[in-house]
Amino acid sequence: MPISNIDKDLEKRIKSGKKKLKAISKELKSHFCGINTQIDRITKSIETWYCCPELLTHPVTIMLVGCTGVGKTDLVRRLVKLLNFSDRFCEIEMMNKGSSSTYPWMSSISSILASNPKIESGKPVILLLDEIQNFRTIDEDGHELPEYKYRDIWTLLSDGKLPFKVEMDYMIKLLWDMEEQEKQEKESKERGKTNSPNTLKSFKKNRRFYSDNSVDDDLPFNNPSPVSKKFQDDNTSEDDDEDIDYEEEEELSDDQLDAMLNSDRNSHPSYGDFDEESGKDYHSLKHFKIMLRLKEPIEEIATWSMAKKKSVIISKINDQQIYEELDYTKALIFISGNIDEAYEFSKQTSEVDVDADIFHDLSLKINILDIKKALNSRFKPEQIARFGNIQIIYPTLSKKSYESIIERKIESIVKNVKDRFGINIMVDKSINSIIYNNGVFPTQGTRPVFSTITEILESPLPPFILGALSNKKDSIEIFYKNHNICAKIGNKIHKFPYDGVLEKLKEDRNRNINKRALNAVHEAGHSVAYALLFKLAPPQTSALTASSDIGGFVWVHNICGSKALLEDKICAVLAGGAAERMVFGKENATWGLQDDLKEATKYVGSMAKHYGMLDFNSFIMHPRRSDVVNTDVNGANPIIEAKMTELLNKTEDLLRKNIALFQDTVDFLLNNNNMTPEDFLKICNNHGLKIRVQNSEEVIYADYSQRYLDFKTGKS
Repeated sequence: MPISNIDKDLEKRIKSGKKKLKAISKELKSHFCGINTQIDRITKSIETWYCCPELLTHPVTIMLVGCTGVGKTDLVRRLVKLLNFSDRFCEIEMMNKGSSSTYPWMSSISSILASNPKIESGKPVILLLDEIQNFRTIDEDGHELPEYKYRDIWTLLSDGKLPFKVEMDYMIKLLWDMEEQEKQEKESKERGKTNSPNTLKSFKKNRRFYSDNSVDDDLPFNNPSPVSKKFQDDNTSEDDDEDIDYEEEEELSDDQLDAMLNSDRNSHPSYGDFDEESGKDYHSLKHFKIMLRLKEPIEEIATWSMAKKKSVIISKINDQQIYEELDYTKALIFISGNIDEAYEFSKQTSEVDVDADIFHDLSLKINILDIKKALNSRFKPEQIARFGNIQIIYPTLSKKSYESIIERKIESIVKNVKDRFGINIMVDKSINSIIYNNGVFPTQGTRPVFSTITEILESPLPPFILGALSNKKDSIEIFYKNHNICAKIGNKIHKFPYDGVLEKLKEDRNRNINKRALNAVHEAGHSVAYALLFKLAPPQTSALTASSDIGGFVWVHNICGSKALLEDKICAVLAGGAAERMVFGKENATWGLQDDLKEATKYVGSMAKHYGMLDFNSFIMHPRRSDVVNTDVNGANPIIEAKMTELLNKTEDLLRKNIALFQDTVDFLLNNNNMTPEDFLKICNNHGLKIRVQNSEEVIYADYSQRYLDFKTGKS
């Protein structure tokens, strides 16, 4: 073909492929929420693989990492379907030991790929190595594991080539069995021509002794038993036959006898593993195709005669290509998993009251270096390198994404009811709110949301639909009110009881006015001190939670760690206890202060012993835990206590000087339980305190740039 024609065909193929990938990207974005950027990166990364795979010399490896329930596995499955690669797709659940549900008896990647007749060497395929967090090659102490499954993954990821195990012994055995079968068939035909009436008569009388292990060598069976051999020796004349009492049986024709003999011979195990009938079942044909690396489909191989198969085996044994490696350089490999070490906050599954946007903002800061560092605890450096640098990092879902997911699911349910029953359903926004408030666990993704939608909206639908059909109504209005999912059908209200799991927990805890007052005072102390010291609004303040082990919380920003910023942070940590003592008296301050005291003491201790920020200028460590020269741990204790007392007094003084701001903050929390940065900004403005609202993932730094300029110009 002329070069110009090749160029035109290639250009046409590339344009067509890119157009289809664009359409696929649009389809995926219509299904998934909050991961448009990730979808764009994936479709861009597979352009060469999809449009021009012949250019590839290594597999395209894409790593998908994120918290659970953000759509990693589902996205790959949908992508495979949209690419029309379902028959050339292989999904493997990675694990060190045990058996997977998909491939329970296989422990290598090569055997799994070989089990799919549609996956061919040198052709584009898609492979998903899922749940990578359950797979590791080094233990918690960094020692290499002696045994684990799927060891050939590293060869595959390295150059896309896997060794092919040539089953030479099996092929030789097949040829031997075929030769034996042909020999037996030839002898059988010759024997059939020479059978005399006496021989047939003898067989008719003695056939009740014949079994797989009790026939003589003159007939087409092996290994005669002593009984049959003795019978053969005795059966030398027709006179001897008269001495045996046989039951009268129907005489068989010569054709029937030949059929019986051939049937017994073909079922006899001594003729080897191969025969034309057993060699035609699916698994035998599949093994035959894989073993010889045949391109012909199994359906065609099933029609081959034994002579044809012999010819193919002999040809393949002498063919150099059968010994070559399997080529998966045209493979698209997805590696997916929940790398929790990089998503430290993902372990906070009880933090259902934390704003989803806070976790979302924190997850946006995770980068490729964080992922590689997290993988260090599971794999050796050279293995991490083989995962490649195309790492698609999923953020946790934002509040807007969760709301969109809920809305889309509701729309899908409404459409389904309309299509099936002709009934229009109007869903009030109160349903969306109750689903969000009880179904969103920010670190757990979409699964709790979908189960909550089923419980709140789908479970009550059957009686509601039945009521509409019974009353010949074509519309239903659904809303939530007073612990009931309500459906207005005509002029009647049908109710389905529902107590929100999380809302009920909060409601039960909210009944105790003394607890509410205690929580409001404590959290207001934290928030006010934080605003006064950092001139920032906390990203979230809550005086009521669903979790029973905490009364409330204040989410704050990370700091760069200077001495001044550390002391301010310690004051904000101590402010909850300071507020309790200020309002309720020292004798009524609760043991809820212990977590704050522990955190504050940890910071002060580090300042004294590790950071060189107080009286010591060296790093101090216990002699049993370190080879550091300065081990004066006890000498640091008085310094720590003195600094704690100093900062606590500073905090109490700070709150007393801003008592009006503190009181308004307490009142707001008593009335609302939760306070957003915007709410707190208004309260502070009313008291002349100018603060800023800053994203939760941003780190607080001192004004180092200005300080350097002052230093440079001699102003400092």
